[in-house]
Amino acid sequence: MKKENAERAIIEVVWRAKSGLSGSYEKDAEVVVRRSLEYIILTALHPNTAISVILQVINDDGSLLACAMNAACAALVDAGIPLNGLLSAVSCGVTHDGQVFLDPTKPEEQKCKAYVSFVFPSRRLSAVPELPADVDGEPVEYGILTSVTRGAMEVEEYFSCVENCRAAAAKVSEFSRSSIEQSLKGNRDGC
Repeated sequence: MKKENAERAIIEVVWRAKSGLSGSYEKDAEVVVRRSLEYIILTALHPNTAISVILQVINDDGSLLACAMNAACAALVDAGIPLNGLLSAVSCGVTHDGQVFLDPTKPEEQKCKAYVSFVFPSRRLSAVPELPADVDGEPVEYGILTSVTRGAMEVEEYFSCVENCRAAAAKVSEFSRSSIEQSLKGNRDGC
């Protein structure tokens, strides 16, 4: 990857497996994470800059992609990278009898007929003028930034996953914002 662009920052994502060499899953995950992060990072503010996000898998208890996506977003906030908003990622599984459940563990993922991870934009607090508040009349925070599926499911099951994950993502977003506010308050009080 070229590490420099005269008009905007370049985002590089490296996914390191718990052990062994990176395979196709890791390479695919790098692309998915990078494309999602490109949506929230204000790359035009830092031309000729490379922003590297390195995701090291320590343990995989399930819902790994969603966990990594949320961790990457938190790391960008912690690093002070200018963002137009946050993102919230959630995973869910679909059982063979059509039941949808959130945040599956690794054994549950392996038993599912289908598994999906969604990334949703969180409500923006920034007033960046070039960013629309809605697309085709629908608020941006209701959109889906990323959807990664494994396995086969019925259309109704997919839309059930969307709704369940969207509701869970709102809770993840609330938690993320609360954590950031507490962190900022702690930094301000500690100085």
